[in-house]
Amino acid sequence: MMEAKTLIRLKHLQEKHKILDRECTDLEKVRDNDRTTAAKYELVEKKKEKLRIRDEINRIKQANKEQ
Repeated sequence: MMEAKTLIRLKHLQEKHKILDRECTDLEKVRDNDRTTAAKYELVEKKKEKLRIRDEINRIKQANKEQ
């Protein structure tokens, strides 16, 4: 059983991931018309942050399975 503090952190990360996913989708639509370098890097940074959060979520879940 996951402790309350870890469960809260997991829920927070999942919500943040969901928000970033929506932001990435929106930026991809903008990127269709805005081919500037700044637009590209903004999208790339959002995707990197989204992946970091996904990795953290997976680490928490894996650590819970091992307990």
